[in-house]
Amino acid sequence: MSRLFSNTSGLHTSRLLIRAVGQYEERQYLNINELPYNSKTLSALQEWSQQGCLLFFIILRNTHRWSQLELHVPEGTVVGFIQVLPERNRRSEISFRTQSSSRGLGYMKEALTVVFDYLFEVLQRLELLVETRTDNSAVRRLMEGLGLRGQPGSGFGGPSIVYEFGRHSWTYRH
Repeated sequence: MSRLFSNTSGLHTSRLLIRAVGQYEERQYLNINELPYNSKTLSALQEWSQQGCLLFFIILRNTHRWSQLELHVPEGTVVGFIQVLPERNRRSEISFRTQSSSRGLGYMKEALTVVFDYLFEVLQRLELLVETRTDNSAVRRLMEGLGLRGQPGSGFGGPSIVYEFGRHSWTYRH
């Protein structure tokens, strides 16, 4: 676990804190997902939590960039999120999003590396899956930059690219 620094407050890199979305941070989570804050979406969040979904904020530590478009928590500025769906058929599906003002700065690659390590090494997940639309070149570059190869899929109501990988292939690449 060379890149993974874990304690009760979350996962750390030199720049980032990756921690669970707190009980009273639902509005911020929905905002970064561009979802409305209403009873339907709050109910969905509660259901995800009950099913074992993990929701992480990616926080640029000790930085408060003052903009109405950015989210702030006591530890710094939220630059993105990672969602890990409950394990099904030996796989955990991962989704993520970076705040538009924080794209292209390497935060998501750094955060995914630590979270993937955590899922394999600490939570003992067997396989991870990331799926994206074929036209989402940013996610495709990111996943390939992590050393992963995608296969054609059919999610999102059309053609997609699926990145499935296990502990051994992930460890081998890193």
